[in-house]
Amino acid sequence: MLVWAVAVVLRLAFVSWQGITLTYDSDVYLQIARNLGQYGVFSGDAVAPVGRWTTRDPLFPFFLHLFMAAGLGGWALPGVALAQIGLDAFTACGVLMLGRRAGAERWALVAALLYCFHPGAVFYSTALLSETLCAALITAAAVLATLGEDKGRPAWTVAAGFMLGAAALCRTVVLLLPVVFAAVVAWAGWRERIGRAVLVMVFAAAAVLPWSVRTSRIAGKPVAVQEGGRALAMAYVASRGDLDHRDPNQVWAAWEATPEAQKLKAARTNEERRVAARAVRDRIVENILRAPGQFLVSRAKTIPRLFVTTYGELIPGNVAFGAAAGQGRWGLIAVKGAIAVTLGILPLLLAVIGIPKALGTASGRFATAIWVYFVLVHAPLWILPRYGQPAVPLLLVGAAIGARWMTGLAGTFLRHREVR
Repeated sequence: MLVWAVAVVLRLAFVSWQGITLTYDSDVYLQIARNLGQYGVFSGDAVAPVGRWTTRDPLFPFFLHLFMAAGLGGWALPGVALAQIGLDAFTACGVLMLGRRAGAERWALVAALLYCFHPGAVFYSTALLSETLCAALITAAAVLATLGEDKGRPAWTVAAGFMLGAAALCRTVVLLLPVVFAAVVAWAGWRERIGRAVLVMVFAAAAVLPWSVRTSRIAGKPVAVQEGGRALAMAYVASRGDLDHRDPNQVWAAWEATPEAQKLKAARTNEERRVAARAVRDRIVENILRAPGQFLVSRAKTIPRLFVTTYGELIPGNVAFGAAAGQGRWGLIAVKGAIAVTLGILPLLLAVIGIPKALGTASGRFATAIWVYFVLVHAPLWILPRYGQPAVPLLLVGAAIGARWMTGLAGTFLRHREVR
């Protein structure tokens, strides 16, 4: 309860100071939620007639719709924020439980408290974005799958599969994670565990299937969750190794200037969207083949940003490191450096170091599978720390396991020295 309470208090304090954060994506989610209430149609169109959209993940707009349809009036959005704060606090508890199940007792508490104070976790729990909901779902899936393995109860495994399906409806990028979980379930012996592995995939598919059928009928072709939209833009930007991927303004300006982006933006029917999406995919392949070396170097520089950042946008008076040094603002440099090292670089290094140890426990295997999956699936996409945020709780579990292993090795080394 201590971890849950700390997480809630910090997030309530932040939202009291900062307020609820709204972005472009938030506006789209809210418009879809309004249309669900007014027309009963999943659409982001701002004016009637509204068309049925197939290019957005559905779960978070429906989550918003629940609060907007509950008759809360002006309290609907604060209600969403409070619900997200509660969910994120339970995610912190999930970090603690998974770490303890892996045998990292003290470090599990450290990892859970780090998540409580994590700037990204605090910020997104008070923003109308899908990161917090997705993080809660995949962390819950890891907890349930761990209980299923440790207690030998298939019901927990079934629940984990359903949670993964719900997470895929929240963020399409999670769609293949049930396959990874199934492989982890079968890790200790596929002959005895193949049934459980199948259960994970079957119940994940059962959660996604109704929406997939709906979207496929509208699109006139098989669609798992959503058709290409923003993901295509992210892949296009990633294919441009000549851009400074640290500058969102530059990369999105480059995207908006392309004929393909204009066609995608102007598309009104699903057929027009499909044609425009095909043109974007062709251009992505062309960009990569034109300069493959530049593309690979750019990816190597960009992928760590999934977890390593200074969260400078949350620091009052923030400027880049170079500008801060020129202005002699050493305090700002120290704060940003401490955030990047403590919450990004060090956890990532410890999680990587701890992989061999993590594979020895069910909770370690599931946690490692999630954060490694996020790295691999985002490798060909333009990356912001926001995209890796749902996997941060599991990265911290991996870091706790790595820290326990390293301190254990250090203790063994010191004891051998004393004996000598």
